[in-house]
This record gives sequence, C-alpha cells and structure tokens, in this order.
Amino acid sequence: MSSSSVKAQARTLVDTIASTLARSGGGGSSPAGPDFIQGGNAFTATATLGTTDHNHLNIITDNTIKASFLTTDVFQLGRTSVPFALLFADGGSVDATGGLIVGGGSPTTGLTLGQVGITTSVEGTFSVSSGIIDLNATGAAVLDSTTTVSIGVTNATGINVGHDAGPTVHVLGGGAGSAGLTVANNSATNTSDGVYITAGTNAGTGAHVMEFFRPDATVIGSITQNAAATVAYNVSSDRRLKEEIKNFAGNALELVKRLNVREYKYKSDMNHQNHVGFVAQELAEVWPEAVTPGGVNEKVSPWMVDYAKVTPLLVKVVQELATKLEEVSHSNYELRKLITGV
Repeated sequence: MSSSSVKAQARTLVDTIASTLARSGGGGSSPAGPDFIQGGNAFTATATLGTTDHNHLNIITDNTIKASFLTTDVFQLGRTSVPFALLFADGGSVDATGGLIVGGGSPTTGLTLGQVGITTSVEGTFSVSSGIIDLNATGAAVLDSTTTVSIGVTNATGINVGHDAGPTVHVLGGGAGSAGLTVANNSATNTSDGVYITAGTNAGTGAHVMEFFRPDATVIGSITQNAAATVAYNVSSDRRLKEEIKNFAGNALELVKRLNVREYKYKSDMNHQNHVGFVAQELAEVWPEAVTPGGVNEKVSPWMVDYAKVTPLLVKVVQELATKLEEVSHSNYELRKLITGV
C-alpha cells in the first residue's frame, strides 16, 4: 500500500471521529438521530430541533443572533437592542427602530394591504402611504389612500360610520378638563362649516336631532324637530323633576329697569358689526341666573349669557304691568263715575 493511500485513509478516519465527537457534544457517543444537513432532510417522521436542557435556542445569520426561543416561553425576533422586529411579504426592510413593516402581496381575506403597506412606529401608531386596509370581506372597516375611513358604510370622503340599528358612534372623554369629542375646521373662511346633522322626517315632529345627558343618563336638554321646517331648543322643565315650586316673589319690573341694554362691537370682529345686548358681568349683578361666569383668559373661558333665561323675568314684568294697567283702568272707571254721577 502506498504512503499516499495510507495518509488518505488516516485522514478519513480522523474526520469521522471528529464529526462524531462534534455531534455528541464531545462525549464520544453517537447522536440519537440523523443530522440536519444543508438542503433539507427526509426523516420519514416529525423532525425536532432544539435543546433538551434549560438553555435558549438561538438562530444566527451573518454570525449574529436574529431569533431566539427562550426558556421563558417567549419567541424573540430581532436584534437584542430591539426585542421585536418583523418583515412580511415582498420588499422593504425592517424598521430600524424595530417596528412592524408589512408590504406587498394581495391576500383575499383578513387584513388586505397595498404594495407599500403599513408601518408601525415605536409610539404604537400606524400610517398608510397607499393601499387599503379591509378588515373583512363585507367592508366592516376600510381605510384607503383617498383619506377615507369607512366603518359599515362607504358613502362619502372622510369618515363614514354606519350600522343597522342603535348608536353608530360612541366617544368616551379623557377625564376632567378634556372634551369627549372635538370637531375642528381650521380653514378660517366664511364657509368653514362645523357639523351637519341629518335627522327627523321630511314632514313631521318629535325627532330628537340632538339630546344632552348627565353622566347618570338623566336628560337635561335636547334639540328636536317641532315642525317640517323648524327645530326647538329645549331644556328640562318637567314638574316631576322639580320641588319647592312657588311664585316668583321679586319685583321683576324693578329688576328689568336695572338691566343695562348696551350697544357694542366685538374686538376680534374685523367687520366691526354693531350688536345690541347685555354685558355678562353687568347682567350677573342683576340677574345671575342668566350668566355663566368665565375664567382668567377671556379667549378660552369668557363670561357668557343665556338670553333664554331672561325670558321668565320679562314675562313677569308683562304680568306686573298688566296688573297695574287693570288697576289704572279701574281707577279711571271709578273717577268717571264720580265726575259724571253715573
């Protein structure tokens, strides 16, 4: 046997021993099953890859851990500095901050995305550059690239919400000092409209266009349709809600005589339109029931007047004047009788 042939056989034996030791962890015993090899295996049974002791299983590429199955029943995907980052479908790259990027493809059920898809930010928000989010085949919720959000219905550009029955939108406020819902149109023109409400019938009464509740669900006011072409602005005045009901004992005429009816212009009105009415602070000194006091900043918390609450006072004045007129009329009648002897 030649020396080169002996060397080749020796090398093969050494490689075999080294491979066996590597697979067995250095203990010299044979592994429990065949190796996982490049290009795939045919085990003829379910394959198992993992650890049998209390150690994590890592997957590396480019000599860097990219995924880990932890012993704490957690699957960690991404860099160690960013504990979660995913890439689905075709194209794009994982967000450098570890966000979720979904792009490409055209699934027919569930979440439907366009070519650009959705990118989640570290703050937990998401934006759609193009494409559509369709939560189910019936279009229960759709967000498309025309800046339209549709839930239940798709009638117009903007936000469309629809349902077969019951309230269609329920908005909860954020606590004291915050608004439950804010509607803003900041285009600052004479056509910068706010809210359009369609309700009621084309011919009839009774529909509640808007209703106001306390937190305990007690109704405190409403705007209702009271004819085919008009609405009524209502506040609660039910006898069943009131107690200690009695006639107003004040002198309404004297109170009204003390009211200052002013002429004025608003400082912020560039058209300098003239107005006639009350100054809230002055009215509060005479008839505070009609005034809502404001705060320090007159732009965000001005004093305000509810002119409707002056109405009962004016009605009382008319009644007092009517009584006085009847007294004068009776006195004149008696005086005529005295003069004429009739």
